Amino acid sequence: EFRRVLFRSSLGTRKVRVTVYDNTNYDSADVAVRRTSTNQVTLDFGGYTPSSNEFHVIVEPCLV
Repeated sequence: EFRRVLFRSSLGTRKVRVTVYDNTNYDSADVAVRRTSTNQVTLDFGGYTPSSNEFHVIVEPCLV
């Protein structure tokens, strides 16, 4: 079962905004976001197992 997804970035900060949305209807997804390091974010879908390419993830630095 694949309920957690790990994303790596080269942003070098935990001050990031993470947006997850459904690729079909573009609704926002309700996932737990953990900023596990300055170059890594973990998404936890709880009891749900997403299919390949079901969601789109945007990780961007917070400039404030």
